[in-house]
This record gives sequence, C-alpha cells and structure tokens, in this order.
Amino acid sequence: MRWSWHHLWLLGSVAWVTACGDPQDEPSTASTPLSSPSETASTTENTPLSPLPALPSERHEADLQGELTKLDPATDGWDTEVISARMLKDLKALEKWTQTDRQELLPLAMSPTFQGHLIASAPLTETYTHGSLQVARGRPAAFGPAVAWLSEWPSPSTTHFKLIQIAAEEGGVLKATVLVDRSASREDAPVQENMVWGTEWRLNANDELTLSQIKIAFVERIRWESDRPSLFADATGAVLDGDDAFEKQLRFGIDYWRERLDWRFGAEIVGPHGFAIGDANGDGWDDLYVCDTGGLPNALFLQQADGTARNVASEAGVDFHEPTHSALFVDWDNDGDQDLTIASGRHVFFYANDGNARFAQKAVAQSDSIVRSLAAADYNLDGKVDLYVCGYFDRNGDTVGLGRPLPYHDANNGVRNYLLENRDQWRFENVTESVGLDINNQRFSYAAAWEDADNDGDPDLYVANDFGRNNFYRNDGGQFTDVAGTLGVEDLSAGMSVSWGDYNQDGLMDLYVGNMFSSAGNRIAYQRQYRPGQESTHHAYRRHARGNTLFVNRGQDGFQDLTLPAGVNMGRWSWSCQFADVNNDSHLDLLVANGMVTSDEDSDDL
Repeated sequence: MRWSWHHLWLLGSVAWVTACGDPQDEPSTASTPLSSPSETASTTENTPLSPLPALPSERHEADLQGELTKLDPATDGWDTEVISARMLKDLKALEKWTQTDRQELLPLAMSPTFQGHLIASAPLTETYTHGSLQVARGRPAAFGPAVAWLSEWPSPSTTHFKLIQIAAEEGGVLKATVLVDRSASREDAPVQENMVWGTEWRLNANDELTLSQIKIAFVERIRWESDRPSLFADATGAVLDGDDAFEKQLRFGIDYWRERLDWRFGAEIVGPHGFAIGDANGDGWDDLYVCDTGGLPNALFLQQADGTARNVASEAGVDFHEPTHSALFVDWDNDGDQDLTIASGRHVFFYANDGNARFAQKAVAQSDSIVRSLAAADYNLDGKVDLYVCGYFDRNGDTVGLGRPLPYHDANNGVRNYLLENRDQWRFENVTESVGLDINNQRFSYAAAWEDADNDGDPDLYVANDFGRNNFYRNDGGQFTDVAGTLGVEDLSAGMSVSWGDYNQDGLMDLYVGNMFSSAGNRIAYQRQYRPGQESTHHAYRRHARGNTLFVNRGQDGFQDLTLPAGVNMGRWSWSCQFADVNNDSHLDLLVANGMVTSDEDSDDL
C-alpha cells in the first residue's frame, strides 16, 4: 500500500468544495446558499424591535470570584439575541431528534398552521458530475403541513443548523435565516443536502415561541454513488498504529496535555502547530515532520515499504522539545537533499540534511515576535531559496500594546514580519526594509504564500493577517510594493491562511483566503441598532464575519471577489485552506480545515 500525506487526515473537520468552473457562468441559484445575510433577509435593517413582547432577563451566574458576569443581551436591549438563543436551543434539539429512530416526540413547538417547503418538490438541475459524484441544485416549489414536512427527513440523519440572520416584525413575528446541512446513508448512495431556510416564528403574549413557516431558498444535493462509502478513508491507524510517537503522544488531544504539562512549557490551547512534507531520506517517498507544543518532542515520520510510518526524530537529531509552530523542508544549500527549518518562539533554526535524514544545526535567526509560519521562494532569482517569516505577537505580552489588536477590525499594532535572503554557506540576511517589505508590516500575520500572480517571471507575496487587512506585495525585479488596496485584495477580515491556484484554468493564478465565519457576527452586524452612525465600521464588521474569500485574477484589471457566486465563504471557523484536484477531474477543488476549542462541559463557551 502506497500513500501520500495529502490523504492522511491529521486535522479536524474539513470542508470540501468541488470546482465546477468560473462562478460567473453558474446558474443564478448558485449565488443563493451563502449570500450576504442582507440578501436573504431584507427586513433586518429597517424593522423596529419594539413590537416584541417584554422578555424576562436571563442573568447568568457570576464567575468563581463573583466579580465578572457573562454579557446578558436582554439587559442591553438585544432582545433578538435572546430570541435567537431560544431558536438555536430548539434547532439543536431538532438536530438530536434527526439522529434517532423518531420514536420520541418532536422537541420543537410548531404552529398548528405550520407550512414548510417540501424538499422533494424541488426541480433540481444537475450542475456537476464526475464518476460517482453528482451535484444538483434547485428550489422547492410546493408547501406542506408539519406532517408532510417532517416525513421528508431521512431516519436517521445528521443535521447542523447555523442561525445567521434575525429580524423582528409587528405582532410578535420573527424571521430568521438559517443555514442547514444534513447527511444520511440511503440504500443506493450517501446523500448530503445544503440548504438556506427563511424561517418565520411567532412569540405570543405568554412568551411561547413557535415555528410557523419555512421557506427554502436553495437546495444543493450531493450524491456519492459507489461501492465505497466515501471518497476518503481514514488511514491514520493503518499508517501510525504501533509507533510510540502516535500511541503515547499524538493520539491524545489538547485538553489531555493541558492537564499534564506545566504552562511554562508554552502549551497553546488552539493547537497552532504545523507540519512539513518532504523526502527526508531521498528514497522517493514523502515523509512528514510534525510540530508539537513545548514539553513534547516533534516527530519525523519516514514512510516504510509496507505503507506504514516510523518516527525517527531522535536518531535524526530533530526531536525538538520547544514549542514549534511551523516547519519547512527546503534545499537551502543546493546539494540536492531536503534540509529542515523549524520555527520556535522568536527563533528560526536551519538544519542541514546529510541525504539520509540525519540533520545538523547550521544557522539560527531571531525575530522580534513569536513566529507563526514560514514561506520559502527564490524572490530575487539568484538560484538560492529565501525565507519569509510571519510573526504574530510580541514575546513579552502586552507591555507596549502588542497582543491586543487595535482597532479590532483593522489592527496595525502587531509585530513585523521579515525576509531572510539566502547569502549561501548557511548565511541569511534580513533584507525586509531594503526590498520594500516593511510597508504595512505591523499586522497580526498568520500565513503567507508566494506566487507569480502577474506572470512576469518573479514570485509575488500574499500575507494573510488576523484582525484586519491583508498584504499583497508585487515583486518587480526583487523590489516589492504593497498593491493589496489597489488590486482589491485587502480582504478586511480574520485572515488565517492563503492558497494560490488557477481554478478557472485561464492561465492566471487565483487566490483563496481562509477567514472566520461568525453566525453571531452576521446576525448582529446587519441590525440597524448595531453601532449607529458608524457606517464604515459597520461595513467592516459585516465583512469581518462573512467568512472565506475567493479572488479571481483578471490580469491587468486586478482581482474580482467572486466568493458569494461561487458559494465558498462559509468554511466555518477556518484555519488552513488548499487548492487541490482531489478527484482527478482536472479541476482544482478546495479543502478547508476548520474548528475551534469547545469544552465538553460547556458547549456554549463561544
């Protein structure tokens, strides 16, 4: 059995978007599922909140010190958020109900006059097919009562709801936009359905909330007709079972190690530890270097002839015990083998490879910040690979304002990234200022990626920044200019990752940026009472909550934001993203790794 590390699932939840061509050529329904909340619920900004019946204040208990309390939207005049919490509670109950054999009563109060769009009545149009994978889209045409609507739910199924918009109207009527995805295993094939619901609820004088109507604006159905249960199989156990690095370390989650490691080792609860792929021992097979938190050794897994992997980090001299956020396999000395670079804290370590996966430290560079990620390219075309280092916050905490992004949505008080030019003989020089990369260079950078976006022969650089604008540095003969604003790719959001790929096959590299999709942000930022009189900030926060972004390269005309027509903004809380032809149909697809820390004891901690 041979395998590629691209097929080994070491990350959490992953969203896959199939590329079907330029979104401007899609049918009109394609823009519906993940459109801006203002397009799916137009009543939000111009409807008063006063018609709602008075709601009791639901004050939360104080923390252990008795000094701090959770925010209570009821006391701040945000009745819609109190109501949305109740709606979400009902929808969560419905989620659990769909996973059962339906012997229990439906845990959702539905109006006696309930009417809902029947999904089966949707005339779906096939928009993509390749082998066993089929995608169809449409809108339901007929309504039905509660009994008919509920009978359409396969038993059992897995369903998730995201309430992204809410508005109040007169007479206790509330309208909410809900994103829905559900999946089920049917006799002929597994089926997944993505939907946009326009729901109507009623709140009477007795504070009773009932669901009265569901209008389904969009249905997307994905079928996988094959003898295999899915496109991917989890090979983690087959590849790593029996290796001590996996059995005693990697198979345990963050919570497990937080309870056992001293905080001074540098453990981080969000697990921002990357990995590197490369042929470490020159046998023609990809190997994997895994970064870990402080106090736990990094691992170097070498592929074996039987398809398994063996950790050789100790004998290779790279079982690093310091907190490590990023690593790269790069041939720094042009001797034909893959050397290893490790980012730990404020330092970047360079290790030379002897060709047989034995490494020796040759150089170290120090940063002004905690390093988050690394990106390598020969920026000046001199035949030697150079390194761009992304920083995030200062090591010394918040003593000079670093660590607290100000302003939250457009921060410019982060620490500087830097470019290390390879001077040969394991000498690296910081040339950031002299090449023009110190402009707009005080942001909270998570990731960067090199690509010749303008097809002029040299690599340009895109930098994804958290809490605000991104950078796009155009390279002109080794000198850089930040043209992100001019070309329309600043992407004012929570930048986490970036990937380049010519997804529409026009010879120009397109850009996908991983951000954060916030249901609460979408609900609140689109209401008139949110930050009245601050239109620019209002717009910025809406943009911040929208999610991921797809920029299509139009050459001399810059980039065009086609995120919503392509339906690729809602990647949940995205961390990394990658263009890849997953199903070998010659079209680039999108993989998005997402997730956030949620306590088992308190699922309402976000």
